[in-house]
Amino acid sequence: MSSLSMLDLGVITAFATLGAGCLALLILGIGPALISGQRPAEQAPNTAGPTFLFDDQNIIDASTDARGLIAGAPSHLTGQQKVERLFRHRFPSLGQEMDALLPNRTTRLAEVAGTGGWIELCKTAGRTRLTLLAADGDLNDITQTAMVSELEFLRNIAETAPQQIWQQNDKGHVIWANRSYLALSDRVLQTGHPEQAAWPDKPIFDGLEFDIPDDQPRVRRRSVQMPGDAEETWFDITSLCLDDTSLHFASDANSAVMVEQAHKTMLQTFGKTFASLSTGLAIFDSKRQLSIFNPALMDLTGISFDFLSGKPTIEALLDRLRDDGMLPEPKNYTSWKDQFRAVEDAAMQGVYCENWVLAGGLTYRVTGKPQGDGAFAFFFEDISAEVSLTRRFRSEIETGQAVLDTLPDAIAVFSSGGGFVMSNSAYDDLWDIDSFGLLGRQDIRAETATWQKRCSASPIWADLRAFISGTGERIEWSDTAILDDGRRLTCTARPIAGGKTLVSFQLPKKSAPRIEMLTRPDRSLRAGKR
Repeated sequence: MSSLSMLDLGVITAFATLGAGCLALLILGIGPALISGQRPAEQAPNTAGPTFLFDDQNIIDASTDARGLIAGAPSHLTGQQKVERLFRHRFPSLGQEMDALLPNRTTRLAEVAGTGGWIELCKTAGRTRLTLLAADGDLNDITQTAMVSELEFLRNIAETAPQQIWQQNDKGHVIWANRSYLALSDRVLQTGHPEQAAWPDKPIFDGLEFDIPDDQPRVRRRSVQMPGDAEETWFDITSLCLDDTSLHFASDANSAVMVEQAHKTMLQTFGKTFASLSTGLAIFDSKRQLSIFNPALMDLTGISFDFLSGKPTIEALLDRLRDDGMLPEPKNYTSWKDQFRAVEDAAMQGVYCENWVLAGGLTYRVTGKPQGDGAFAFFFEDISAEVSLTRRFRSEIETGQAVLDTLPDAIAVFSSGGGFVMSNSAYDDLWDIDSFGLLGRQDIRAETATWQKRCSASPIWADLRAFISGTGERIEWSDTAILDDGRRLTCTARPIAGGKTLVSFQLPKKSAPRIEMLTRPDRSLRAGKR
């Protein structure tokens, strides 16, 4: 070894390196076959075709012919889905095999048609390589068959689609249409029996091909009149440019049109209803802007249509009401904004209801209610007449009560059902009670119990109860009772309007002492002298 020259060592080293390289190439060449259990002689067909490289389901690289095969596939599909769709007829288990492929393994799938085509799958370093293999002359047949199958699949979709699909040239003539369009055309244009129908000489919808933007589809709603139908049939038509032709898709829009018409009718009904209301209505949307109002709001507030139609905010509307004197004046003028905010918050919670007492004797009841989705509504009611009537009734009641209080007799009024309606101050003094808190809650039985406690036993109370609860024609009734202090009490019951009964209690009148009685001769003595 020591006698080897430097040249000998160089030659040995070169041959060693060359041998290692050959060994590596040999291993790479036969490795996949050995791993997959096949001998190199059995390694598949001669011609390698389109090749795809996947990272998970995404194509990260592909040969030129491979990219051409999937160029027309839908863009929303993943790379693996595009390839599966391309070869689904000849290699139906391709997707399952790709998902189940283990690392550093190679799998070959035979074409189900048995024409000698193969797909080789190899997974290395987390990436999957798919190669289409075939014997000489068979590769073009496999790829062409896949493309024809894809084309046939798309043609079947277009032909059997329930939507009407058709193509028109730049002159408006129909140059292609699916079955659904032809069936509709036969019905609309009345071209004859379906088995005798000819190609339509004019489109169902006119003028669609002349106003389509070049860069985006255009959607329109058109109607046709079907023979024998009273109502029109509506379609939503999507049109797009395709080279120098136009492609159109029509779908049934009758349900949508019916819903829109029902909605429009409902809005018209609501509009008529709102317009006839005497209550002013102001509805604010979630942005706090006035979205709906009725004529009564203008009549009650005096605000012009121009201002209201400008969609003012709730704050702007309240400001305008204040300027016009249609808002009650607060005690603290610096708290206007806080008051506005409180009104709005209360309305959105559905708890705002106040009477606005305005100048000139006007009184408005203002109610705020939430309407959902952040909207809320104000209702303005003119209750001036109601308030005036209530005040007049209250005044009349107070006057009547004052008159009763001036009477010396104790008086109580009972309803036809025996309810305690009213009394006077003489009644409270007689029976030593405060009847104001008992009105509307006490009845004749409770009152007669009070009377019995202050009087000697007497049957008149039962008779009085029977008189008050009696029906039909009644006449004035009167009787007497003895108070616990010995005084005689005269009780009188009189029927009055509405089935009510007025009960009065009268004590004997107090008389001044007469002195002449002391000097008047005794009648019995005079009789004895005779």
